[in-house]
Amino acid sequence: MELLDFVKKLEGRTDEERKDIIIETLKRSKYNFFLEDYKTAFGQGVNIIMELGSGEKEILVTCHYDAVPGSPGANDNASAIAVVLDVYKRLKDYELNNKIKLIIFGSEEPTHFSVGLIGSHEYVKKHRVENIKAVYSLELCGMGDVVGIWPVEEDIKSTIAFKNLEETLNDLNIYFEYSGKIPGFYSDYKSFRDAGLKDSLCLTAVLKEEKDKIRKFVEMDPFLLTFRMMTRTLKLPKLFQHYHSPDDKSIYLTESCLRMMSDVVYNAVINLDKI
Repeated sequence: MELLDFVKKLEGRTDEERKDIIIETLKRSKYNFFLEDYKTAFGQGVNIIMELGSGEKEILVTCHYDAVPGSPGANDNASAIAVVLDVYKRLKDYELNNKIKLIIFGSEEPTHFSVGLIGSHEYVKKHRVENIKAVYSLELCGMGDVVGIWPVEEDIKSTIAFKNLEETLNDLNIYFEYSGKIPGFYSDYKSFRDAGLKDSLCLTAVLKEEKDKIRKFVEMDPFLLTFRMMTRTLKLPKLFQHYHSPDDKSIYLTESCLRMMSDVVYNAVINLDKI
């Protein structure tokens, strides 16, 4: 199955339906996984956790299965789910030195009752972060030809997670950009950062032709960003024209982009596993 075909299976489904499709796919493929339920004052749900290897140290690859209400959720975040499942498929017969966890979190998106990140926050509360070598969190993996890494402040540039990713991308000859503080955007990487783990990064596919426009957009002060969007004085980059909207559809995504992201994550995990 093409990765884009799996995106289409999830597209337009409710969060519960997406979760069930993922679980059924894992069962049918005989992948090693388990479920962790969580229940908080802000919501409840399930984290889907796949495991490979048995070392003491852990490398995590994560994404989320929920979508904002009213959005088909193709790029955010069915694209990342397809990539994570493909990475598992490619890793499952590899002799690993570390434990690899590929986690599909619930409740990442903000609601009227919370700022989101519930699934990853509950995971961090339950599991130790001290044994984690790196977290690679995937968002918006279906539209672009280069890789964006974020947020990469000065102290993050020296982490093993970033240096390994930088070396991997150079080896693959894949162009990449990284951005520092992104005040108006966050994802599940933040739950691990908040717990003290600097080796936690987010990866997103972006169009090279729009890289400067995207950087300016995401690094903008959130209050100014909101004002300019409300007053329609800001032209959105293509990546964000469909973001969190009814137009987040698979017709804008490409198989080549999904494969690129899978190649990056797979090789980053393999390289880090050797260290």
